[in-house]
Amino acid sequence: MKKFDFIKSDQKNKCFETTSKLAHSIGVENISKQYFYEILLFLASKIRNAKGNNNKSVIIGLSGGQGTGKSTISTLIDHILNHYLDIKVMTLSIDNFYFSKEIRMEMAHEIHPLCRTRGVPGTHDTCLLKEKIDSLSNADSNTKTITPVFSKIFDNYEPKENWNIFFGRPDIILLEGWCIGAKAIEDNEWYPPINSLEKKFDPKSEWAKWSNTALKNEYQDIFETIDMLIMIKESSIENIYQNRWKQEKTLKKLNKSTKIMSKSSVNEFVMHFERLTLHMLNTMPDYADVVIKKDLNYNYYINW
Repeated sequence: MKKFDFIKSDQKNKCFETTSKLAHSIGVENISKQYFYEILLFLASKIRNAKGNNNKSVIIGLSGGQGTGKSTISTLIDHILNHYLDIKVMTLSIDNFYFSKEIRMEMAHEIHPLCRTRGVPGTHDTCLLKEKIDSLSNADSNTKTITPVFSKIFDNYEPKENWNIFFGRPDIILLEGWCIGAKAIEDNEWYPPINSLEKKFDPKSEWAKWSNTALKNEYQDIFETIDMLIMIKESSIENIYQNRWKQEKTLKKLNKSTKIMSKSSVNEFVMHFERLTLHMLNTMPDYADVVIKKDLNYNYYINW
């Protein structure tokens, strides 16, 4: 197990304890020493080295399918960098930049009924996301950047008084989300409907191709600013389905009053993302800077 001497010996145990406590608060019962050292501290060291002496924010992309643990990793890395390495980090989740429910209902009427469901490229406010990234990257010590908070429970934005406020310019912008860094599917790689959702609601791939066109255009303008891309790679699409169902049950554990989706509803939800997820599993390992392999038991491995 690597030593990671950039954290003082007397601080490592404290770092492990506080990180474990934070993980527990977000639904992870415990983290192993292997996960702490070989995943979290490894990534912290890579990000620390990427920062260098630049006088600009370094943008780190973190990508992975539904339920693979990317939000957990980003939360814990944010904690370690901010509290133990004196690196100022701002984490932006693409999940906080969905179009509002009202706008998506208009899109469902004008473009395709499946547009009402948040998540695929085309359902994010990429102009707002780019605006916030630019604001953070070009901030000075007196700049106040307000970033949105989206409630998945209510499928809409939180009131603006609940939005996040960041003062100054971050050393690192950690941009996380399932399609971060994805490249569009080329015409010669296009397949007919691949699951029951597409067969029933999008047999001519009108919605899927609309989403792919969005990915090919305005999303790439954002992804091209990424300095380092980290991918969490699940071994199969079947595992993605199971991960997302586990995630739903974890929500219930954290808040017993929360109404969760049924397993069949979760599966239908994940079908919206299956086409691009399969494409990412096949292509992204070839160009991501770091690939984290994950199994169904939430064991993570990096070859280094």
